Amino acid sequence: NAQVGYAQHWRAFEPLHENSVLDRAATAFRSRLMNDLFYRTIEDGHSPLPPGLRVQIPEAYGTRDFIGVNYYYHEHTAFDLTNAAQVFGRSVLDHDVKRLSHFFEATGNLNPHGFRDVLENLAQYEMPIYITENGLYETDRDDQTRYLVTHLTAMHEAMQAGADVRGYFWWSLLDNFEWSEGFTPRFGLYRTDYEPQTRTLKPVGEAYAQIIRANGIPDELMEKYGREK
Repeated sequence: NAQVGYAQHWRAFEPLHENSVLDRAATAFRSRLMNDLFYRTIEDGHSPLPPGLRVQIPEAYGTRDFIGVNYYYHEHTAFDLTNAAQVFGRSVLDHDVKRLSHFFEATGNLNPHGFRDVLENLAQYEMPIYITENGLYETDRDDQTRYLVTHLTAMHEAMQAGADVRGYFWWSLLDNFEWSEGFTPRFGLYRTDYEPQTRTLKPVGEAYAQIIRANGIPDELMEKYGREK
């Protein structure tokens, strides 16, 4: 009777210039490759790779009970003929996100509507959805708390539109070793002092606790953090 599923890193892609055929094509191709490829194999029981062969994998069909969503950022994509490694697309950062690059290699924009769009798109499959990872690393501002409030708001909007979200998990409880970036980015609700292994609750952790206790976002948090900057 176990509920079995998997978590996938979903990325929200949007063309940098909506009226550009090349930007739209690059966006669609990146989304298909990075979002749809594995998911459609499980959903349909066949693999779209190699192209044109439609390899049947019947044992994959219907083998999940829920959809796990790891989501962090939204991407504006521009066509770039020189960037074959990124399937001829280039991610363009919002001006405010560029300041984060001195903390960590910023790879996308922090627009919560991308999170909402991903969840609303997944609602079509009529399955329970769990947000298995969502969050932002610590910076010199209150970015983590703003990210939490705006993305929970976007999640609620998606639920109102039909997404069957059953649970939400911030990444992560504690600062930890990130698989490709080491100890530099600190995603935790608690800040970890690695040498003595002490933990200190961060403002984002306090906000998270307030939201849990209220079973909703308190007015004071919405007033302070509810708008994107």
